[in-house]
Amino acid sequence: MNTILGNHVQEDLRQLERKLPGRGTATYQLARHVADYIWPSISPEDFVHAYFLALGDLQTAGDRRSTKTQRPPHELVGCPAELYAVLALDIPQIADAIFPEDFAGEVKEVFRGGRYKIPY
Repeated sequence: MNTILGNHVQEDLRQLERKLPGRGTATYQLARHVADYIWPSISPEDFVHAYFLALGDLQTAGDRRSTKTQRPPHELVGCPAELYAVLALDIPQIADAIFPEDFAGEVKEVFRGGRYKIPY
C-alpha cells in the first residue's frame, strides 16, 4: 500500500470546500476535525481508520487519541447516528478530491472492504 505525507492531507481536509465544493457544512466541519487525526505519513487504510475514529469519537463524545476522558470540542458531538452514517459515505468522494488517483482508488478499496462499519 502507498503512503502519503500527512501534512498535505491535513491542509486539504481543512480546506475541503476548495477541493470539493457544494457539500453540506457538516461535511466540512468533519473534514477539519479529521485533520487532527492524521499522522505524519498515512496509508489509505490509515485515512479510512482516522475518519471512522473521528466519527466514533464524535458519536460517543470521547477522544480515543488521548489517555484522558474528554469531550471533543465540536458541534457534531451527539448528533443522530444517521448523520454520522451519511458523513461516512462521503469518504470516497473526499478521497477523489484530495488524493492522487491511485491513492484515492486504494482508499475506496479499503472503504468498500467492509472492515469499517458505517455508524448507525
